[in-house]
Amino acid sequence: MDRDEVVDWLKQYHDIIREIRELDEDAAYLRTRLYSASKPSLDGLPRSNYNADRTASQVAKLADMDIEITRLLDDLYRRRQEIEKAIDSLGGDERRIVRLRYIACRADGRGYTWWEIGEQAGYTDRQSQRLHRQAVEKMSHYVAV
Repeated sequence: MDRDEVVDWLKQYHDIIREIRELDEDAAYLRTRLYSASKPSLDGLPRSNYNADRTASQVAKLADMDIEITRLLDDLYRRRQEIEKAIDSLGGDERRIVRLRYIACRADGRGYTWWEIGEQAGYTDRQSQRLHRQAVEKMSHYVAV
């Protein structure tokens, strides 16, 4: 990967985290629907076969959707781990700069500016950018396409 591709790859981290949260919410909702749809009626009143067939069909659809969400989550977790592993391969200062740039974020969810990164890491914003360039260059050799 060249440096621009590494930067684009690192920028995916927050998107991956957001997708994981959304899919976790979807999975929880589906599981709630799945378990409520599959509960038998205990009131003793006779039911038509139409509702039973419809319920079985809905349960099957929900189960398939749950399996697909689990597969997507597994892929997202794998991608997140690849990014974290690549960052962890860097030396201390470079790793800290890259983590602050791509993984850490402020309370409002936005990433840090170069000035804020430099302030937290004990560097000027220019020094932080230089360390970032060095780190991305190293990662371009570490990361496979």
